[in-house]
Order: sequence, then structure tokens, then C-alpha cells
Amino acid sequence: SKYNYDAFDDLFQLVDEDINLYPVITRGATYYAAFEITDENELPIENATIVFNGTDYFSDAEGVVVINDLDPMTYQYSAFKEGYVQEDGEIEIIDNNVDISIVLPLIPTYTVTFTITSSQGLVEGANIAFADNNYTTNSEGIAVITGVYSGDYSYSVTKDNYHERTGQLTVENTDKAETVSLTPVSVEGLLDNKLKLYPNPFTNQLTIDGIKNVERIVISNTIGQKVHEVKNSSDSHEINTSHLQKGIHLVTLHYNDGSRITRKLIKQ
Repeated sequence: SKYNYDAFDDLFQLVDEDINLYPVITRGATYYAAFEITDENELPIENATIVFNGTDYFSDAEGVVVINDLDPMTYQYSAFKEGYVQEDGEIEIIDNNVDISIVLPLIPTYTVTFTITSSQGLVEGANIAFADNNYTTNSEGIAVITGVYSGDYSYSVTKDNYHERTGQLTVENTDKAETVSLTPVSVEGLLDNKLKLYPNPFTNQLTIDGIKNVERIVISNTIGQKVHEVKNSSDSHEINTSHLQKGIHLVTLHYNDGSRITRKLIKQ
């Protein structure tokens, strides 16, 4: 006997020799299960996976999977596709075919916005490694990443002449904004093509350009005595130096993030 087969009963007689028996058992009625898989807008989901009785099946262009030759019993199934909420369930086949409609909602996704800054301002062209992909910041130091699922993520931010920054963030049912401040490997080397102090030698006026994120400017003599200090809030600053003695002076720029650089200039 076997489940869903008619039992076979008979007699045989064994007399002084082997005998081969070939009982024939008749299978009972079988049925099919038809799955129709759609999204929340009632649109068919193609290539969704149905795990049924230990076997994987895939929906066609109409979102349909038909599984034939099923014995009457209870079956477990799972329906899923990347980007959709999985559904688990069971069906019971008794004496009829079964049609099952499954709606798989889209898993909600969110937007993560990175803003990359430094003591010199917003950082263009920084590389952000996030969720197995790489993104590059625009001229405003921003990289927008869409289609992010809720969860915990690690990231790293790199750019030439800056120290790498790593971190973690959690996306939980809402968009996320993350600001990362990079520290220059060498502020002086980084700013060579932006920072200008002129003329050198100077006389009664010194002009400094490219200092948008400089908090204050300190001028010292060669033995470290401060001879002039001025606060700064612009990208360019003109300093009256008529009161300074002739000779070598050290001009130190103090940035908002605590970093600083020093230039050597000569007063004539």
C-alpha cells in the first residue's frame, strides 16, 4: 500500500522455487494547485519563487505558477522575490483543485543623503562605499542614495589627500541624512593650489585669498611672539602691516576644525 493508492491484497503459493511478484496498485485522484502572484497594484509579478513541497517553482509573465499531480494532503509554501515581502502559508487539497491568490507588497525603501565636508568646505568627488556600491559626491559635497531598505549599514568615505572616514548608520522606516567631516592628511599640501598670500615680500599691506573656512589669522615673529591677530569670516582678507617690523614673519591660519597651517613671509 501507499498513500493515495488503492491497497492491493492477494495470495500466492511458494513451492520449492523462487517466485517473482508484480502487484499493480492504482493511484487515487490527483489535483493541481495554481498560484497567482501580484503586487499591491494587482500587477502580475514575473519570476517570483514558490517553494512548494521542497521544490522551487517560478511564476510566468502572468504571475502564475501551476503545480500538477498533487495528492490530497496539506502542503506548506513560501512565495518571495527580491524587493518584496515574503509570504508563507499552507494549502489543503482534499478532493478539488486549489487556486491561490498571493499579494506580495513591495518592501519600503528610503533615501540616504551623505554630505561630505572638511575644514575647507564641502568636498566634491569624495567616494562613498555603501551597501556594496560606490557613490561620488557632487559639487555641493552631496551624494544621494535611493532604494535603501531598513537596516544597519557600514560605510567608508575616501578622497585623495584626506584621511579615510568609516562609520555606521541605521535606516529605520524613514529617510536618513548623514554628514561626514574629512580631515586633510596635510592641510598645507591640500591648499597649495587655493591659498594665496601676497605680495611676498610685502610692505604695508598683505592680502590672503582662499581662506573661507579660516577662523583667525595670527602673525608672529621668528621667536614666536604674536605681533598681530585678526578674526576672519570671508574668503579673502587684507591686513594692514604698516606697524610690523621689517624681517621674517610667520603667518598662521587657524581653521574652524582646529587644523592650521603656517606660511613664512618677509616684511621689507
